[in-house]
Amino acid sequence: MKWLCVFWVLLVNSSVVVAATAPSALDKVADEYLTLALQLTQHDTNPFVFIGNKQHLATAKTSPITLSVIENNAAELLAELRAISSDQNGRQRSLEARLLATKTRAQILQGNIPKSFDEETRLMFGVVVPSRSEAHFKALIAELDQLIPGEAPLHERMEAFRDQFVIPVEKLPVVMNTALQECRRRTKANIEMPADENLQLIIVQDKPFVGFTQFLGDSRSQILINSDVPVHIERAIELGCHEAYPGHHTNGTLVESNISKSRGWQEYNYFPLYGPFAIVTEGVANFGVDVAFPADERDVYEREVLLPLAGIADIDYTTYQHYLKLQRDLNYARNEAARMYLYGGVSREDTIQWLMTYGLETRGTASQRLDFIEAYRTYVICYNFGLDVVEQYVQHTSTDGTWETLHRILNGDITPEMILTTLSQ
Repeated sequence: MKWLCVFWVLLVNSSVVVAATAPSALDKVADEYLTLALQLTQHDTNPFVFIGNKQHLATAKTSPITLSVIENNAAELLAELRAISSDQNGRQRSLEARLLATKTRAQILQGNIPKSFDEETRLMFGVVVPSRSEAHFKALIAELDQLIPGEAPLHERMEAFRDQFVIPVEKLPVVMNTALQECRRRTKANIEMPADENLQLIIVQDKPFVGFTQFLGDSRSQILINSDVPVHIERAIELGCHEAYPGHHTNGTLVESNISKSRGWQEYNYFPLYGPFAIVTEGVANFGVDVAFPADERDVYEREVLLPLAGIADIDYTTYQHYLKLQRDLNYARNEAARMYLYGGVSREDTIQWLMTYGLETRGTASQRLDFIEAYRTYVICYNFGLDVVEQYVQHTSTDGTWETLHRILNGDITPEMILTTLSQ
């Protein structure tokens, strides 16, 4: 079974409207950062989204520079940025974090690796992720071992158990469309979005993911769902929320409207698979699932609407939900796998065994997971730690309601630094 990885892909839209004001010192740095970051994409295989002026991308393609020059230019821009005395709603700090991540990515692509896993996540994403011990995962595995009895290895038992809840391929379009519409209804009841926002569901094959979002700009997105990969029933709501409402589509739409167009902050037209914004983007998309569907409401909706629609019998679903709660903590096994593979000298085979034992993944899934880590390194932290960071921030600050706080994060100008500073106070 293949595994989910949410990618933003390259799409160019030249219709972005910028504010008609004189460029500020921060505007100048942002403009130079954007050209530099797009020049880095000429050396990088990481996917990205760019919905800004085509001239920036044209400049990056027609004026290539070496990775060492990109690194040096990023360092010079950082110094220039730090000399600016005033900030605009955290924009200066956010730009600094983006430039630092760009510089670090250029260094990594040259083979200059940070000294530790924690140092890399700090430079790339602005956070340090707490490490979880092997004993932590053993305790979770012991609980699941009791939950799903049998003689076979636990990851094989779990795979067989989960297979009961796979949505049949022929029913996937109707189940996903139904879930998406309910995610949309609940989100738009709490968050105002542009009247012309639009989302298209496309079923695809032969892709290395379950689903991902293509944000096209102008409040439009495509959600691609891979029918070659088994899609379990809980994924209908999770994908609907994470990819669309109130996840990536909503996030991209609000950032475009609130920042790119209204404020003219060009750096928000670019979404790479690195930088602190990724922590918030993935975290808020995951957290939005629980906001849109509180546990009791989700249980009723899945049992009464989605299970019958998929033709899946309501057998052992309570046990299945118990497994899903434990799975959230098991997801941190991916971080530890990245930590020991990238920085601990652990072999590929031993890392795969770790993921099979403590992530309850099949060999094929574990191998693909490690392929992702080799390509995108510490990005794995964005999904689980990003969720925890956003959840804690919302709980800490949502005096006026969870949806209201979620809305402010989705608007796009809250960085991990701001969130972590708030949590430390």
